[in-house]
Amino acid sequence: MEILASVHIPKMFESIILESRYSADYTTIYHDSCGMVFGGKWERKYNGWNGYFTAAKHYVCPKCGRYSDTYVDAIYRYDDEEAIVPTSLVMDVVSFKNYLDLRVRYTGIELYYDGTAKKIKNVKQVLRFDFKRKRCLLIDSIEGKKVLTHHDIDDGAPLPILTVFGDSIAMMRCNKKAINHLYKVFRLEFVKRCSELYGFDVKDTYISHSSVGRQGYGGTMLCNLICKLIAPDMPNIVTLAKSANRWISYLASIDCVPDDVFNLTKTGVSFIDALCAVYLAPNNRKLRRVMISDPMIVTTSSFIRKFKDVNAVNTLLDDFVKRPDRAFMLKDYRYINEVLDILFSKFQEMQIAKFLIKEDITSIRDIIVMVHELKPENVKKLQEMRFKLKNFHDVVMEIHDKQEFGHIQLPVVQTLNADVKGMHFITPTTAFDLKHIGRKLNNCVGSYTKRVLDNESAIVVVTDDSMNPVACLELRNTSIGANPKFNKLVQARMFGNTPTWKNENVNSAVLTWAKQLKIKPTTIDVEAQVS
Repeated sequence: MEILASVHIPKMFESIILESRYSADYTTIYHDSCGMVFGGKWERKYNGWNGYFTAAKHYVCPKCGRYSDTYVDAIYRYDDEEAIVPTSLVMDVVSFKNYLDLRVRYTGIELYYDGTAKKIKNVKQVLRFDFKRKRCLLIDSIEGKKVLTHHDIDDGAPLPILTVFGDSIAMMRCNKKAINHLYKVFRLEFVKRCSELYGFDVKDTYISHSSVGRQGYGGTMLCNLICKLIAPDMPNIVTLAKSANRWISYLASIDCVPDDVFNLTKTGVSFIDALCAVYLAPNNRKLRRVMISDPMIVTTSSFIRKFKDVNAVNTLLDDFVKRPDRAFMLKDYRYINEVLDILFSKFQEMQIAKFLIKEDITSIRDIIVMVHELKPENVKKLQEMRFKLKNFHDVVMEIHDKQEFGHIQLPVVQTLNADVKGMHFITPTTAFDLKHIGRKLNNCVGSYTKRVLDNESAIVVVTDDSMNPVACLELRNTSIGANPKFNKLVQARMFGNTPTWKNENVNSAVLTWAKQLKIKPTTIDVEAQVS
């Protein structure tokens, strides 16, 4: 055993205050300078965020008469009666044959909600790095022993005592400098021992210390070393957490790395190889190169391994690095395989990769949902069809709409059908026809199905000689009885809801048709005078 570094902090706080959260019914204060413990009820104030609170941190000690200034003195406030708050401590770095300890021994005090306290001596917390068994233990003289894993370090501080350092005298310049030196000695000794164990230089071990945060002062660096002990070549946990945020969830962290990855690294497998093995990643050089700085991109393996063409995989990876949101959707969408099976049977992989990159993400999502909802006979029909890849969305939509709306028959008003001035006026027969017209003319007529079924309106589509839609008309029912009369023209729109008066030929045909059928135009969409 050898003590490599040591720091003694004889006084941690000027005052320690126990006050119940939200209610602030009673406050107990320990004044360290004179050892006075007292309590009472202060006048309370209410805050919408924190509930009730008092000004108890501003007080004059009844024993020594000293005024406590919250802006000058180190004051620790908490609300857990069972917590032991350190009043003085000693930190040591202790080296043994097979392990390395970061040891904290302290004297503490336990305050109670009746104005009393109990001093507790010889409390010890040890963070032990066992190089022989490749594991880290937290040894607490009160709580006992616990083996720490990457799951535990996400829940709190690796050494719980570190969480109180932020408000303490330990953060004064002289003490902080000594603690930083102790951390440096500990880290360098860890690197030395770890490098001897694995036979190569262990890097990326330093993470700057912060006095705030749930892991305590220096806690993030210690968490990093815990992982480095079992995966010495992994990037630091900050880099890993940022990568997890990009590829798994905005709230993800190192905790999301599967246990099997670290089980493999314990046997000597590199971190990158372990990730690739667990996620069944394809043997792709670009993927491994990106993983060096962004390791959790490996989670896209479930998607990219479907492609056998290396160039197609590289094309997808290049795009994923720029737009992880697109990769996030593609790799996790549960029905993506159904779409890929159809595309792989018709197109080359490079074509498919470029299509997935260029197509709007909402369009891809629509395709996935619609293909999943297709009946087996319609899936077979889609597989047998010939079409251009750029038209895939429209082809799927047409088959899907015909499946969903083709059986819905609309009331046909034969009296509205006519041929006028080389144009054909036709009433759609199914809800699918309405959907089809709406897509062709880029308007919302496809949503008029219920209105037509309820005989509130009638829709008439105007086509040219090639039967291509050029406009659609809405006629309103003016009859109160059972027999509808559609003799009131309320809308006349062309592509993109452009009014028909902007096209002289269409406008003329609509007015002539309306005059023949004694239909009254009541819309500004048509021009009343026909030349």
